[in-house]
Amino acid sequence: MPDPRHYLGQLSQGHWFAALPQTLRHTLLDMAQVQHLDAGQRLFRRGDKPSGLYAVVEGAMRVGAVSETGKEALLTLVEPPYWFGEISLFDGLPRTHDAFADSASTLLLLPQAGLLALLEREPQHWRDFALLMSHKLRLAFIALEDMSLLPAAPRLARRLLLIAENYGESEP
Repeated sequence: MPDPRHYLGQLSQGHWFAALPQTLRHTLLDMAQVQHLDAGQRLFRRGDKPSGLYAVVEGAMRVGAVSETGKEALLTLVEPPYWFGEISLFDGLPRTHDAFADSASTLLLLPQAGLLALLEREPQHWRDFALLMSHKLRLAFIALEDMSLLPAAPRLARRLLLIAENYGESEP
């Protein structure tokens, strides 16, 4: 199994991880666990207890909701170097959505207990994790506003532009 530090360069291409203090980046990689998922394999389900924060380093993950009948509502498809799972880090409540591998994927897991212990010792880093969540909250508010105010064609155009602007680039 590869050493999580092998992914330092790739993760540093993402805005959030690159902005972290160097010592925190290394501390996080030291606690990280590498996980491999096959295409279609479930990482977690809505209602599962918090397991920690994940980074996609290879492949892609589908995050959304799956009904009891198997119908899927896809919220997002995430690719490297994308971090997710921070909601449960903050509130300690069960997972809000389902996460499945869209293709064979490699993830880094920062275990919940280890992260909470780190943040207990070094509470100044809570802000770093808040920035990760606030960026996503900002994007969610923009998407909700677009859905409420824009007709279908401009909504589609804006979404396609967003996809094109971020294609092949690190997370903003």
